Amino acid sequence: LQALKLTSVQYLLKPLDIEDLEQAIEQTISKIKEDEQWNNTQILLQNIKGSRISKIVIPLINGFEIVPTEEVLYIEADDNFSIIHRIEKKSLMACRKLKFYEENLKDQGFYRIHRSTIVNLEFVTKYTKGKTATLTLTSGKELDIAQSRKKGFINHFI
Repeated sequence: LQALKLTSVQYLLKPLDIEDLEQAIEQTISKIKEDEQWNNTQILLQNIKGSRISKIVIPLINGFEIVPTEEVLYIEADDNFSIIHRIEKKSLMACRKLKFYEENLKDQGFYRIHRSTIVNLEFVTKYTKGKTATLTLTSGKELDIAQSRKKGFINHFI
């Protein structure tokens, strides 16, 4: 009986003791409130996860620039720097490694297709399979897809 009283379920015996009944009701109410708080927390976390990053801060040698993610076609590695290729605007060289952008943008519609390239999947218009698979962006730029990254890339579109 003591083990049952410690859980969220109460076990009452006849004759009923009013104090035990009151305690069982209080514990049940408390458990319901905890469950509601847990559900609210889970909903909040899902909303946060579902939200998209709308802008990224690009650290430059002389400061930083804020770029909307919908302007980024792809990001290319250049040693310890990254080159951010944008729609109809000049590219930017960022003082961060490609891995930083991969980790922060992977849940935002970006995918690493090669050890030196991350692409914004919104701008992919064509996939060409073959010995060396390629994809074409809306700008007409063709990028190679590494053999090891092909399956993951294709799964984004299935």
